[in-house]
Amino acid sequence: MMSGKDKNFFWGLLSKEEMERMLGLAAAHGYRDAMVRVLEEKEYLVRYALDEGRADFKYLLPITLKSRVLDIGCGLGSVSISIARNAGFVCSIDPCHASLEFVALRAHQENIRNIGIMQCEVLDHGRLPFRSSSFDVVILNGVLEWIGSSLTEPPAEICQFKALKEIFRVLKPGGSLYIGIENRYGYPLFLGQRDGHTKLRFVTLLPRKIANLYSILVRRIPFRNYTYSYCGYSRLLENVGYSSIRFFCPLASYQTLEYMLPLDRRDIFRYFLKRIAVYHKGGSLKARCRSCLAMFLSFCGLYKYLVPSFGIVARVEK
Repeated sequence: MMSGKDKNFFWGLLSKEEMERMLGLAAAHGYRDAMVRVLEEKEYLVRYALDEGRADFKYLLPITLKSRVLDIGCGLGSVSISIARNAGFVCSIDPCHASLEFVALRAHQENIRNIGIMQCEVLDHGRLPFRSSSFDVVILNGVLEWIGSSLTEPPAEICQFKALKEIFRVLKPGGSLYIGIENRYGYPLFLGQRDGHTKLRFVTLLPRKIANLYSILVRRIPFRNYTYSYCGYSRLLENVGYSSIRFFCPLASYQTLEYMLPLDRRDIFRYFLKRIAVYHKGGSLKARCRSCLAMFLSFCGLYKYLVPSFGIVARVEK
């Protein structure tokens, strides 16, 4: 299904010209070949877009062959396709018409018939075109931090609250929300790593008002890509009404998922870090330093507050 929204709206990892060329090639030669041809100089992006393992967080969720799943901001479809292999029905929504065309082609060529696509406006205004209690699971992977970023008012945190409240509405009692997102206080940011959204150093670590001035001075636009801390996400979700909130540490990140460590099980976390430290013993100095830092933070009980990103599972009470 495709709604009649603005077909000229475009947002994505590819340029509009690359996307149009890829759609044409995908219809004629298959979506995999199209990606390789169009993105021959961006091999990392091909791997990222094709990697269904990015959705392995699905094993943390109560997804069955009867589940109805909503994937918000589906992009090029790797998460939707992967989840559709385990679910009853997946509704993939995105504000970009071209992305949805690609997801439809991809699903058809993979012979996956339980995906529906719908073009929707961005969640900045906190509206979803679904009845209450429509879905068992909602996916918000790499999306929450963009909500409210295209507006100037109201404050970004209000937009995010309204969006989470709207998702709460469309979830069934007992349903689950998954959020993949960065940690505002991830330890690499203290070491000078640029924020992935604004490309500014240290911006998420600053008080919001100072971060906003910094962004206006450097980028000429306000800072509205809000991420939160471990405690900040907990408060935000609890205030909306979610319960049974669990935090995981996705490695290498929530975008390139290889492992998912429960942050409420320090024993498991420390065991894993110990094994990684042994693995990196003969590796590069940078890898060894990161392993040692992670072990130190874990020993001090701080690592769950400083992990680079989170995988969060929150539930609606029955």
